[in-house]
Amino acid sequence: MNISSNGRSQIKAFEGLKLSAYPFSSNQWSILAMCSYSGVQAGDVITPEQAEAFFREDIPIITAHLNQLIKVRVNQNQFDALVSPIFKIGSRAFAVSTLLKKLNSGDAAGAAAEFPKYCHGTVQGKKMPLPGLVARRKKEKVLFESELKAMKT
Repeated sequence: MNISSNGRSQIKAFEGLKLSAYPFSSNQWSILAMCSYSGVQAGDVITPEQAEAFFREDIPIITAHLNQLIKVRVNQNQFDALVSPIFKIGSRAFAVSTLLKKLNSGDAAGAAAEFPKYCHGTVQGKKMPLPGLVARRKKEKVLFESELKAMKT
């Protein structure tokens, strides 16, 4: 399965477009809000065209990982919603997530309930909910559930 144009647009809206390197963690720099690339250093800058090229390179990698991890049938909205958090938590973390375990056990409602739990970031050395991630996870959950509700009626 591949991400839809709606899913791509939603991720881009969530992630934003950062063309200058910024500190991502205590020992790592990132460029683009979408992904971290090795070798990024303070002062690095990319063009919007390079940003789009990076995004186009990353999407197939993420969707391939997701397709390997999902063991149940999902609809397009569910798939799009599942791609989105991987940009922040990574494929490895997603592979061991309760969200994926519930989804693969056939508990789509339970999987949807897990989205809000992935809203934490480290601020001044402390894990805490980040308002932007709280809002993002709510939207991903709504997207994940949207066709489910339609299919039940």
